[in-house]
Amino acid sequence: MSNDRPNSAVLADLIYDVIYGFFGTGLAMLGLVFIYAAFDNLVRHPSVAASLLTLFAAVVSFVLVGTGILVNPWTKRRLDRLRSPTTVGRARSVDERVVRPEERCTERCTACGGRVEAGLVRRRREEYVLFGVPLFTSSERFTHYCLDCATTELSGDDAVEAARDVEPSELAFE
Repeated sequence: MSNDRPNSAVLADLIYDVIYGFFGTGLAMLGLVFIYAAFDNLVRHPSVAASLLTLFAAVVSFVLVGTGILVNPWTKRRLDRLRSPTTVGRARSVDERVVRPEERCTERCTACGGRVEAGLVRRRREEYVLFGVPLFTSSERFTHYCLDCATTELSGDDAVEAARDVEPSELAFE
């Protein structure tokens, strides 16, 4: 896919991902260490006060781990692709987006081989999913379609021919 963003914006996004990734992972690890220390204290010194402290530590740990997971950009991308909780195993998905002329796409049309100045991009993904959460992506492919081929595929040959026969003056709003 073509990307017409300046290098500084790409670098800023990368820095954002790294900083929030470390921050989120650190929060989650801190929460796990916190709950481990509290349970260790409960085992070594069983008492009512230690039980209350462990309960408080469990709540704080849950908040820390949850915040760490939600802040992490890599986790957020996975959670954006949630599926049904009953989905387990290999799953396939197809996403589409429009390619605009200002993107300066350098790819060729999959159907006709022409340049894709405007059209459609499809991303086909195969992932392994556990209880609806994608764990990892085993393959990802992009197919590009020029405007004519995308229009033909989406609306059929008759709609394309009818659209070509219409005069521009007939398309004006009244």
